[in-house]
Amino acid sequence: MLLHLSCYMVGGLYNICTKVVVYFFAVALLLNNFCLSIQKKKESFHYSTTLQKSFSNSEAP
Repeated sequence: MLLHLSCYMVGGLYNICTKVVVYFFAVALLLNNFCLSIQKKKESFHYSTTLQKSFSNSEAP
């Protein structure tokens, strides 16, 4: 009985650990994608502002 209970507890802990690891990887991937999209938005914004600056500089006599 005691052995069965300890195996059940170890199995439960194993299930919890695998779920935590899976959730952790899912969250890490989501955060990575989120950060990459933010970085791309910043780069495109920076690119558009530099384009605007170059246009305004070229228009000036």
